[in-house]
Amino acid sequence: LGQISAGKEYLEKKIPELGLHMEESHANFVLINVSSRKRAAEIVKLLFREKILIKGGFKELCLERYIRVGLGSVKQMKIFIDKLSIALKEISI
Repeated sequence: LGQISAGKEYLEKKIPELGLHMEESHANFVLINVSSRKRAAEIVKLLFREKILIKGGFKELCLERYIRVGLGSVKQMKIFIDKLSIALKEISI
C-alpha cells in the first residue's frame, strides 16, 4: 500500500506539469481530465501500443473527457508519465 500511495503522490506532482488535471481519488485508480472523449480514446490507443493499459473514451457524459489510470509504484507511474508525455505530443486533437 505504501508503494501505491507514493505512486499516487508522484502522479499528483507530474500530471499538472503536463497541463492536465487529476481528480481527487480514494480508490486504486485516478481520473485524469484530457479535455475530450476523442483525445481520451486516442491516448488509450497510443498507450496500448506501448503495452500500457488504461481506460478512456467513455460514453457517459460525466466521464467522456477522462482517462482512468490504475495506480502503481513510483517506478510504474514514471513509465506511465513518460509514455503519456510522448502520446500527448503525438496527438493534435
